[in-house]
Amino acid sequence: MAQTYDYGPTTVHLRFTRGDDFEMVLDVEGDRAADTFAASVANRATGTETAFTATAGTYDSADDTTPVTVTMGYATTANLTPGLHDWDIQWTSGGAVRTLLAGTATVLADVA
Repeated sequence: MAQTYDYGPTTVHLRFTRGDDFEMVLDVEGDRAADTFAASVANRATGTETAFTATAGTYDSADDTTPVTVTMGYATTANLTPGLHDWDIQWTSGGAVRTLLAGTATVLADVA
């Protein structure tokens, strides 16, 4: 009998207000100093993509993790259309690409 193997990303849904700073830190197992990370959000209605900044921090040998900080400044979020978007973060290590997290990103309208 065949076994099902799920190597897909973990689902994480985001919600933030247009015009606000956004920041999220995730811990990736191991020393990832030589790896790269890229994250983006895509408007479901138009397909327009906007990149987050994804930066690997200093390896923590006690926890065996490397923090990856995902940010998008207020000047960038201010240009996003309120509504439903899709987002993901991809990790490149040794030429192999893997999507770590993915989900929806709800951009709320700024009322002021």
